[in-house]
Amino acid sequence: MKRPLKQYTRECGLRNKTQENIPVYSVTNSHGFVPSTDYFSKEVYSKDLSNYKIVSRGMIAYNPSRVNVGSLAVQNAEDKVIVSPLYVVFSVDESELMPEYVSYFLHSERGIKEIVAHTSGSVRDSLKFSALQDIEINICSLNEQAHIVSLLQKIERIIEKRRLVLVKIDDLVKSQFIEMFEGKNYRVIAIGDEFKTTSGGTPARSDIKNYENGVIPWMTSGEVSQGLIYEVKGRITEQGYNASSAKWMPINTVVVAMYGATAGQVGLLKIATTTNQAVCGIMPSEKFNPLFLYYAVKNQKEWMVAQSAGGAQPNISQAVIRRMRVPCPPKEEQNRFAHFAEQTDKSKFRIKQSLEKLETLYKALLQKYFG
Repeated sequence: MKRPLKQYTRECGLRNKTQENIPVYSVTNSHGFVPSTDYFSKEVYSKDLSNYKIVSRGMIAYNPSRVNVGSLAVQNAEDKVIVSPLYVVFSVDESELMPEYVSYFLHSERGIKEIVAHTSGSVRDSLKFSALQDIEINICSLNEQAHIVSLLQKIERIIEKRRLVLVKIDDLVKSQFIEMFEGKNYRVIAIGDEFKTTSGGTPARSDIKNYENGVIPWMTSGEVSQGLIYEVKGRITEQGYNASSAKWMPINTVVVAMYGATAGQVGLLKIATTTNQAVCGIMPSEKFNPLFLYYAVKNQKEWMVAQSAGGAQPNISQAVIRRMRVPCPPKEEQNRFAHFAEQTDKSKFRIKQSLEKLETLYKALLQKYFG
C-alpha cells in the first residue's frame, strides 16, 4: 500500500533565536549528520547562529540541492543540533512511520528517482518540502518497518567495519614503508631522472594482435583506484585506436590520475592497457621493484595535490609527477618490503570481495523493500 509522505510528515522551522550553545552539524551523503568542523576541517558557518534551524533527535534534515545524491539523514547524533538555514527539516508521525524507514526509502533507487522527478529550479535544482511530500512511500506495519531498518543497519555496520579494516591495512603498509625507508641515508631521486613518464605511445602491431579480434583494453582515469589493477572495463578496437589521444601502458606501470575527481589516485597495472591523456604512466625500471615504486608514489599523493594547479579539483601535471622524489634503497630491501605488501594485499583482496558482496546485498534489499 502506497501513501504520499504528506500524510505523515510536517516541516519544522524552529530557529535558534536565543543563541543556545547547540553544536552545528552538516548532513553528508556518506555519513549522515556530522559536526560541521569535522566535515569541513574548519569553521565555515556564521558567527550569528540565531537563524540556524534546530533539529531534535529523530527529525530528518536534507540539503535541497544535494538530496538527489543522498544528503538526507535522521538526526540521532545528539538531543539537539543546529543546521544551516538552507536545510529543510521535518518530523515524521512515528505512530505510523519510523523516521529511519523513511530515510532508507529516500536513499533507495526508487526514492532517488522520485526525488529527481519532483526536483525543480530555474538556476539550481532543488527539492521543496511540498514536492517531497507528494512522493509516495510503501506503508507496512511498524513491526515490519522495524525489521527492515534493523536488517539494513546491521549490514551497514558490517560494511563500515570492512572499510575500516581496509584503511587500517593501508596504514600498516604505510607505517612499514616509513620505518624501512624514511630517515635513512638512501639516495633520493626525482621520478623524471630515473623513469620514463609517458603521455603517448602507440602499441606495436604485435601488441594489438595479442588481443582477440584486435580489441585492446581501455582504462579511464576513473578506474585508477588505489591498489593493483587486474582488469579494466573499457575496450577499444584497432580501427578505433587514436594514436594522438591514447597511451600504451605495459604491465607494472605505476599510473597516476591527473585530472577530475580521482586526481592523485595511484595504481599499479597488472595488465597491459591503453588509457587517455588524463592518466600519467611511470614506466618500469630494472632498479626498482614495481610494488615498492607504487607505494613510494602513493605516499606522495598529498604532495602531488598540493603542487597541482588551483580550481575546484586538482589538476596534476606530468611535470609535477616528474619532480616527485622517491628513495632509492637496494633492490633487496625493496623486495623485502614488496613481499610484506603482497601478503597484506591478499588480505585486502579477500576483504574487498566480501565488501562487494555485502554492498550488492544491501542494494538488493533496498530494491526488495522499496523498489
